[in-house]
Amino acid sequence: IDYMMTTPYAGSNQWNTVIAYTAQFGNGFSASLALEDAANRVTGVQGTAAGLLATTPGTIGALAGYTNYQGGTQAPDIVANLRVDQAWGSAQLSGALHQVVAITPVNTAAYPTGVSYLGQSSDTTWGWAIGGSVELKLPVISPGDSLYIQANYADGALSYLGLSGTSQGRSTSLGRTDINTFGTFTSYSGAFYPLADAVWNGSNLSYDTESGWALQGQYRHYWMPNLRSAVYAGYVDVSVPQNTVGAADVKMWQVGLNTIWSPVKNLDLGVEVLYSKVEGGNNTLANNVSYFPTAVGTLSSVTTGVGGSTDVWSGGLRAQRNF
Repeated sequence: IDYMMTTPYAGSNQWNTVIAYTAQFGNGFSASLALEDAANRVTGVQGTAAGLLATTPGTIGALAGYTNYQGGTQAPDIVANLRVDQAWGSAQLSGALHQVVAITPVNTAAYPTGVSYLGQSSDTTWGWAIGGSVELKLPVISPGDSLYIQANYADGALSYLGLSGTSQGRSTSLGRTDINTFGTFTSYSGAFYPLADAVWNGSNLSYDTESGWALQGQYRHYWMPNLRSAVYAGYVDVSVPQNTVGAADVKMWQVGLNTIWSPVKNLDLGVEVLYSKVEGGNNTLANNVSYFPTAVGTLSSVTTGVGGSTDVWSGGLRAQRNF
């Protein structure tokens, strides 16, 4: 399987179902409060079978694939912002609360009494994210020109960093992997880093949230009213709790350039080129080869495929009609 599960990190712009209220204070100042469907913000609650079974000696197991232990959605995301729009541009401060719901992995009888999940005797916790952005209009260079900068931090809510926001798209990857019929990696190249709102920690037998931060910027220039170009760059850094099997810290940065021509209103024809680089580092137990018990007193090794560093050039053509 050849794979490239990355997109330009232009910030978090997930389409969603919301109910919101915006208050206008005058002079361009406003504040918004929204309840949003959390389903499209779920990045998953994950652990490898190797990691889970390694914490239960004597348990028989044979798989090293990733399993999503995400529970059902119980509460909407709570999102708020404070914004100002002026002749010079705009600025915004934002915050979000995102509930992370986990189900107990494998067999609870295999774990000590009183083990907690995502907190004290609970299988839910609240992730959160904060962000700030500013857009400066630059008509002195050319009408329509602008410079945009955005920064975000998240803990247990990675979707707000602009990362994959669905439970079925949970990785930042570039390269090639081969998987056998049991779902175990047999060979791989490139980089593979699973993403999740929370991951299983083999040292304390509980789920821990992942955190990260991101920075993006873009400069857009109008050569003429119907021809524009943009150069943009982004960096994202995700930290995984220590002693997590089958997951690792990951860093990704990208630089891109596009040019778009609009021959008529609401029709965009464009070309884009993007450079992406993924790299990371393993935590204490996050090795490509993990060991787990297949029988009492017997350990077997499996390949999780997590890790690696690679870069890639990509490009695309756009023909978009807006209605």
